[in-house]
Amino acid sequence: MDRRLACWLGGIALGTAAVSATCLAGWSWGVPGEWQWLHRGLGLGRLWALLPGAGIGGLAAWRSLRQRAGRGQAAATAALLWVGALAWWLSLAALQPHWWVRGATTIASPVATTYFNEATRISDPKAYLADYPALMATFTQHASTHPPGPILLFWGINRLVAGSGGMQAALRAALGTEGTELAAALNRAFGGMRGYSPLTGAEAMGALLAALLLPAVGALAAPLVYLCGRRLGGHRAGATAGVLAMLVPAWALFSPEIDQVLVALSALCCLGCAWAVRWRSFWAAALAGLALGAALLVSLGAGALATMALVWALWEGKGAWGRLRVAAGLAAGTAAVLVAVQLSLGLDLWAMLRAGMAAHRTITTETATRSYLPWLVWNPVDFALFAGVGVTAWALVALVRRPEQARGLLGGWAVTMVALVLSGVVRGEVGRIWGFLMVPAVVGAGLALARLAGGRYRWALIVTAACLALQVVVFRLTLLLILEY
Repeated sequence: MDRRLACWLGGIALGTAAVSATCLAGWSWGVPGEWQWLHRGLGLGRLWALLPGAGIGGLAAWRSLRQRAGRGQAAATAALLWVGALAWWLSLAALQPHWWVRGATTIASPVATTYFNEATRISDPKAYLADYPALMATFTQHASTHPPGPILLFWGINRLVAGSGGMQAALRAALGTEGTELAAALNRAFGGMRGYSPLTGAEAMGALLAALLLPAVGALAAPLVYLCGRRLGGHRAGATAGVLAMLVPAWALFSPEIDQVLVALSALCCLGCAWAVRWRSFWAAALAGLALGAALLVSLGAGALATMALVWALWEGKGAWGRLRVAAGLAAGTAAVLVAVQLSLGLDLWAMLRAGMAAHRTITTETATRSYLPWLVWNPVDFALFAGVGVTAWALVALVRRPEQARGLLGGWAVTMVALVLSGVVRGEVGRIWGFLMVPAVVGAGLALARLAGGRYRWALIVTAACLALQVVVFRLTLLLILEY
């Protein structure tokens, strides 16, 4: 084996071991008194729950890598990666008993977010959205800084469940959970907390369905990352990136959470940009813009995705007209979503933006009293840890070696990340909040590993994937994450 490759893989293994050791020892990451990841121990009694997901995920990864390059095979590979990612992520959740009930608890919790509970208060969506900027000041921390996308999503799920007795019966039969019993348990747990409204049986089943749908949507990131990597570097590079996507700690562990929707939209935006830059296509860029517009309705932080996409288009576009065509497509797609929402639902986007940014500044600098300088170090560290040691290592290789096909993507990503870190707009918890910006890192890591490992590609992928899987399991067993809020 090439000495440099052996040293790099050894560094990935040692880095993974060191990170895992700090978790097992109970060390806290972050700035004391401002933000730190907390610890707890799940125990090893349910490790058997990983076996189905590991088996299905491993088989899906193996078959994906063995598929031949071709249009028909691309669809099969994408489907395999989605199934493998979802199975692996659900098996991680199953390390706790009654994981589906715990997922519904996370969705309904007024501590984690209040999106779901706000959705239960909507009787007239148009009137609600007309008052939304003023209502934001009454929300608790998480929801007060966000657009109405998450609330509307949960409102739609609730309407779907409430209008379908068959769906409620199917959920009850599949999971053995009665809606009235679940509602009573949730109301006992959260009753009296700010931002919580007692749930009906149908609404409790809506929370249960949301806890299953969000990981399914988030798992779409794996096939979308594969298709993006395939467009930039061919089938092997794309399949490698897709396999790595299944193992990204942030994507696998912060579940069920609305951030999973944002990750999938980010991957779709990157895929659209890859097509647009390659073909100088207005319509492919418009597809990326549609995904970007939808992402902005989920989180204002998706504006960082707009910066990355624009830098990518200007960096790698062919000729002035080609760059202009791609940029115009991005703008048109994004504007189409936002204008449609404003005109059809009456949401005042500018007032919402001002209210959200004001709430964010208050939470970050006043309520949390978080300082600036320490997070210049800890934000990149947090991002790297939850992207995974293996993904981070190969993404750094891609940044240094800059594969020709991905220079625009990696350049746009690097510019965006540096600007975000220096801005100090987010201080802490970026392992979850910036999960959608891990998409370019995973694509770049797949390109670098597939191209630079040479004849030792198989061993390099096995070592990297094994280290990522170990890190995910250790994090799941030792860190207090979104599932326990």
